[in-house]
Amino acid sequence: MAELNKAAEPRLIRALREIASWRDAAEADAAGRLREINAEEQRITEAIAELQAQLDAARAQRDEVNHTLADLDPEELRRSHKAVVESLNEDRTLLTERAAAYSEAVAASMARAEEMLADEELQRSLTEYEAFADSEASLAALPSSYREAIQAHHEKVKARLGPLFAELEGRTVELDLPPATLSLVASVSPAEGTPDALVMVMPVEAAFYDTWDRREQDISACMAYRMMTAAVEIATRVGAAEALIRHQAFEGHVTIWVWLGDSHVQGDLREVTREVIDGMRTRARELQIASLDVHTMWLPPEVLQVPDEVSEDDTSDTGLSATPTMPDQEEAVGDEITEDEEIPSAVVEDDIPDFYIEPEA
Repeated sequence: MAELNKAAEPRLIRALREIASWRDAAEADAAGRLREINAEEQRITEAIAELQAQLDAARAQRDEVNHTLADLDPEELRRSHKAVVESLNEDRTLLTERAAAYSEAVAASMARAEEMLADEELQRSLTEYEAFADSEASLAALPSSYREAIQAHHEKVKARLGPLFAELEGRTVELDLPPATLSLVASVSPAEGTPDALVMVMPVEAAFYDTWDRREQDISACMAYRMMTAAVEIATRVGAAEALIRHQAFEGHVTIWVWLGDSHVQGDLREVTREVIDGMRTRARELQIASLDVHTMWLPPEVLQVPDEVSEDDTSDTGLSATPTMPDQEEAVGDEITEDEEIPSAVVEDDIPDFYIEPEA
């Protein structure tokens, strides 16, 4: 077929040729746009991957921080427990050092008293003093002039014996030591609501209760006796005179545990404890001589529990329990009361040396 003259081409051929050209241009334009879109998609995908990595890192950091926050309570308890033990150990060392110095001063005072007692004239004065004490009740039957003369003579005898009495009563014992404060750790369980138990830990070696009748009655011993007496007074003042009082060991230190779960506690237990301890501090002349004060630290009962990484069966170097346990009510009620374990507060003084029991005000 003869080739058509372009000028004579049918209109349709020209139209189709224009359509083909349009198609080629459109495809080329679309291909260029697709390349740009694909490149942009790649950039966005890479950016998303980077952001996802950042998001994952942020989530990991958040999980780590949440884990840290969740561990704050047990870690605080662990650190607090450790701080309590270290403080008690340091205070016990200090108390032991001061006790040694105090004992030396007391021994020197007793030596001076013995030297005075070697004087025959002083012995006669002491005999007269004792005779007056035996016959003082009968003086009322004597005439006033006789009574006044005997009383005047007695005052002279008493004055001569003053230095001896001062030595025997420890009033001449003095120590030049820097002031220091011992921590008495106290806790009420539960921390809120009606108290079931009061625990007091002092910087005195736990073995004290096994050897108190054989050991030197030094400052450490006096502190333990005073705290036992304080526990009785606290229980009585809050209406729990029959409360069980038990001594235990906390990390090698004397612990006094007062069971209040079977009593109707009256008043503010912490405030009563503070008042009783303050009274004990005022009366404890041996602590004053040794320049020692006692500060009560109230801590949550959880702080006195054994940390998770320590076995509950672990014991201190004294072979005693490492933590003051708090038995349930049935155990406290049902257990047989045994010496040096559970002691009714009303009779606890029977377990304290007679020389220490203080007269009632």
